[in-house]
Amino acid sequence: MGEKGKGWLNSDSTSKFPTLASGNLTIAPRSPSKACTSTSYPPKVDKDLYDNSFKTNSVRNKLSMIPLRTSRTGRRLSAILLLILLGFAYTGLPITSTDAASIGPAQTQATTWISLESDYPEATFRDVEFINSSHGWVVGILYPNITRGGIILHTEDGGDTWETQLADDSQIFRQIEVVNDRTVWVTGLGRLYFTNDSGASWHTSLAGSNRLSTMSTVEFLNETHGWTATMQMLFKTTDGGQTWQNMTGWTFDDNPRDMHFLTEHEVWAIGYDGIYHSDDGAETWEKVFDKGGWSLSFPNEDEAWGVSDGYLLHMEQDHTWEELAVPGRLPSFRLRSPYCSDIQFIDDQHGWIVGDEIPVMHTPNGGSTWYQQSVPTDIGSRRMAVCFVDELHGWVVGYDGCILRTSAGGNLDMLLLSGQEDLLLIVIGTAGIAIALTIGILGLRWRRRRIRATRTGIDSKSTPEIL
Repeated sequence: MGEKGKGWLNSDSTSKFPTLASGNLTIAPRSPSKACTSTSYPPKVDKDLYDNSFKTNSVRNKLSMIPLRTSRTGRRLSAILLLILLGFAYTGLPITSTDAASIGPAQTQATTWISLESDYPEATFRDVEFINSSHGWVVGILYPNITRGGIILHTEDGGDTWETQLADDSQIFRQIEVVNDRTVWVTGLGRLYFTNDSGASWHTSLAGSNRLSTMSTVEFLNETHGWTATMQMLFKTTDGGQTWQNMTGWTFDDNPRDMHFLTEHEVWAIGYDGIYHSDDGAETWEKVFDKGGWSLSFPNEDEAWGVSDGYLLHMEQDHTWEELAVPGRLPSFRLRSPYCSDIQFIDDQHGWIVGDEIPVMHTPNGGSTWYQQSVPTDIGSRRMAVCFVDELHGWVVGYDGCILRTSAGGNLDMLLLSGQEDLLLIVIGTAGIAIALTIGILGLRWRRRRIRATRTGIDSKSTPEIL
């Protein structure tokens, strides 16, 4: 090598390693055996201090990885569980059970229910009744935020087209009673409207003296015998509405919203404040339950269902009523009222409920489980009434001109939670939340220990235990 290499490389043939020289200081390399079997300590450093420092740093490095991994794992598990629970709460469990081949020719869209058009997209439709899959009526109010403006619509093609049979700006039409294909009654403000010719002409019938109070319900047993109510009074006619008699047996400070004759003698009614029963043809009444609602439905003489804004009502064979939770995506954590409006069972197994939170829900097994049925996205807010003529064909009406129809009424689109029937799922969800919180807390504690260990060092007494 040149001059620059002098003093750096020693060519002594007896050494396997070169001797490095720098000025007057010569540093000889250790032999291979010494390099593998001993530890060289820096000058002026105490051996015990060096060993303790080495052990402390090793422990610190090991401990620093434990909380880091635990914290990251906890956060990941917490995030996964939270996403699962949120998805479970907001989307439910999708279960499609109806084959596309069972859907009739009118049901061609992806949703179970389809929207029907009328000339009144801003109307609030309050009730709907069909006598078969083609022939029906809808009643409501013409304009939103206006308390009057009654309208009666009629269809003969299942709702593909609608005819305006009556429009009265001074009226409020709320409920419809179809006695047969020719005789129909509608509640109005201070009076009733009726037709005996399928709506070709409409007439009025006065019950009571108050012309500013809305008739809350109308129910006819046949063409001549019927009942209506207003101002906490119940009225009866036996001549097709020509005259009305005040029924003094109704002694409650309540208006019946819905009445049902199971036989000529046994009658049920639901009002704002309770459920009422009569076994003498509506002559005298007994209050049997202290909570009321909007409507009743009787699958048979021994069972009944009812709905209100915030709960379901159910009656068993012994005429005992109970309050039930409204089916929902996660009923135990509901933050607002579901606002149910109407219920209908066509037999002891198949029933439907309509409202605000869940537009349409269906049970195929007598209320043991409930399923949300799919609807178009632009149907407005609250649904007010439902009518089915068989298991497949049904109609729903509500706010913002909403008229829906289905020919696949048995579809089970999305499983809903319904109180006691889904107790196991609720327990599992609660346990998942508890596990996520526990993992998150443990991860946070380990992270805090890591920070303290980094700042203050490790206690020598705990070092052997950790190692």
